[in-house]
Amino acid sequence: MIYLINNNIVYNTEDRTLVMQQDDMSTVMLSNSSNRLLYELLYNYGQTVSRDTLFQNVWDNHGLVSSNSNLNHYISQLRKNLISFGLSDKIIITIPKVGFKFSEKIPVMILDSGGETPRAENETDRLESIDLQLNKLTSEILVETQIRHEEVDEPLPLKVDETPNIHNNEVTKARFKWPGKIFYISLLLLALISAVTIAFFAMEHKKSNSGLFLSAKSICPIYTFYPLSTDEKVKMVDNVDAILKENNISCGKEKFVMVHYNSQILISLCSVKGERTFSCSKIKF
Repeated sequence: MIYLINNNIVYNTEDRTLVMQQDDMSTVMLSNSSNRLLYELLYNYGQTVSRDTLFQNVWDNHGLVSSNSNLNHYISQLRKNLISFGLSDKIIITIPKVGFKFSEKIPVMILDSGGETPRAENETDRLESIDLQLNKLTSEILVETQIRHEEVDEPLPLKVDETPNIHNNEVTKARFKWPGKIFYISLLLLALISAVTIAFFAMEHKKSNSGLFLSAKSICPIYTFYPLSTDEKVKMVDNVDAILKENNISCGKEKFVMVHYNSQILISLCSVKGERTFSCSKIKF
């Protein structure tokens, strides 16, 4: 399983690593117990995991001795590891006399489930992703995917009277004497100023999100978690489109592609499941 924590930390359960995106030097190797503990917390993202459950899945099932002191020690170590990546010490919340939970205030998503649902042999199938709270990114994705497939209604033609009304024309002309002209000119200037202001803020918003949204003109809307230059964006979009064509993949409504890159490129096809929630599966190539 590969998780993305807080939009910038990659957690790989297979090699037990935490890595800051685009910075392999920041890699932290977890112990087996820490790895299983973090996985349990993320598997139950935003929900309290009891001490007994952690004892069983982290230690007992692996022939190890579980204890409160062991659990508290590894929770403390995990907090320190995550804090080293700039996260708050409240990322793992202690529920007194009950257990622990991974804070739902920190966005988490599954980038790669490895084609399997975790512990599928013991539990019913579940979505390959957990609830996401990716704030602006999620909202942007939902809006973009909706806009991409909406049909634009054609404006209704204006009705023109077949016979002109001379009286109405005279009234219209009378309205455009100088006092009226000044009013309309002022109104026009106000509209222009408003349009320029809106355009400015829209451009600034576009810049602030330029590292997230790559292209709406490709086979699928493409998103990434890191900024790219113009040339890199073009190359990335071309590569992704080629992979999508090779796999006969096309995006219907509310589908998009997520691209992650660290030591290798990972491309996932994602589907919107509900408000602020979507699931992703890896595209093999």
